[in-house]
Amino acid sequence: MQRSLRRAAYHLYTFPAGAVTADPAEFRAILNGAAYLAPAQRSDVLAQAARIVAELARTYPGGLAAAIEDGTVASDLNAEDAEAFVTGLTEAR
Repeated sequence: MQRSLRRAAYHLYTFPAGAVTADPAEFRAILNGAAYLAPAQRSDVLAQAARIVAELARTYPGGLAAAIEDGTVASDLNAEDAEAFVTGLTEAR
């Protein structure tokens, strides 16, 4: 029996301190990499990501439901569930 080994492609991202403009793949890398940070740093990165996602969802023209409708965001949420999700994200705590 012969086995073939495939080399997996791994991407290493580094980001400078301060504001970063990230495409979806880079944003995913940031979220995945947060797991390897010290707890305080991880919490800070995730809080920043949550603020950004909430702001994008809140300010998208027509809201998240419109983004789902026009295909900008892939989701199995219906319009009512999308609205409830955005409300939960943007409520002051």
